[in-house]
Amino acid sequence: MAATQPPSVEFYRTTVAYLDALGSSAASDDPSTSLDFLDRLYRSYEQVVARLRARQAVHKLDHQVFSDLVCIAAPKDSPQALSLVLESVAVVLAIFASNGVLVRGGVTIDSFFCAENLVFGPAIVRAVRLEHETAMPRVALADEVRDQAAQLDRDDEPLPLATDLADDSVFVHFLPFLNGPGRMTFRRQIERLSGRSDVSPDVVSKAHWLAAYYNWGTGTASPLRSRHDGRFAEGIRHPAQQGER
Repeated sequence: MAATQPPSVEFYRTTVAYLDALGSSAASDDPSTSLDFLDRLYRSYEQVVARLRARQAVHKLDHQVFSDLVCIAAPKDSPQALSLVLESVAVVLAIFASNGVLVRGGVTIDSFFCAENLVFGPAIVRAVRLEHETAMPRVALADEVRDQAAQLDRDDEPLPLATDLADDSVFVHFLPFLNGPGRMTFRRQIERLSGRSDVSPDVVSKAHWLAAYYNWGTGTASPLRSRHDGRFAEGIRHPAQQGER
């Protein structure tokens, strides 16, 4: 019998985000932390699914959530594709952070296909690769996303972005989406991570970056200890601004 092709199978170019909740593997291997992590991950999962379904109903936003992974994509031919995805990513990051779960990810603009239980195409492949190449626990932008975002920024359309002035990396800025209790949970998670002596220097570096980002983004009167440069700017740092450091 000849295989039947699903209807309307075609690529379309759109903005796609891939997010990965960090710590699952380590927690699964450690009986002393696995249930606590699972509880925080599951609460995040329920809240993320509920929020993305609500946004899908309004904005026709495509999404897939599996285990500790999240994929978000703007609908075909959406004039607000970039802002929809970036705002959705910021909301999702805030939910994870409010439950003490760290996330890393990437955002691209490329060819994409999404069905009920399937995501496929260069956009998701490149987003996954970008996530793997991102050292710090943040959601990074591919070059084409940064270029388009910079154009929108010049057009006075605010996007939830920030620039790490230590390396000029642009990432999704989610702290304004965190409420008071969520910020305290996020702070405690950073403090726990910073205070551990059984983790690698790489993890310690991530903790110091998070502390610097938290200090800057919240303007806290009681800053967390951090060895990171600590210089950030809202939005995208344009080339003309580089001399202002």
